[in-house]
Amino acid sequence: MVNRLDTTAICACSDFLKDLGLQVVLAAPDEKRHILMEVVDTVVNVNRSRNDVLVDVEYLTDKTRQALSEADPYRKGFETFKANAITAAAAGAVQQAAE
Repeated sequence: MVNRLDTTAICACSDFLKDLGLQVVLAAPDEKRHILMEVVDTVVNVNRSRNDVLVDVEYLTDKTRQALSEADPYRKGFETFKANAITAAAAGAVQQAAE
């Protein structure tokens, strides 16, 4: 599902499944992690190194999901993301000059 959908479509599908009252388990590659972290409650990372399996669990809050959504360049579009990055860099330079 995740490989063929953009950020907006993934969020819409997630909302639909939640409205149905379903508990969903997703598996996705690391490059789609930023999108899924906006819509999931828990992330279970499973990594295998030879004979060792490492499991790490992350519980996400609404504040974290909101911050990820606001920082997602795919959701904003490249031009908006670039303009925000330039503004933030300029503000940082002004603050450094003031110090």
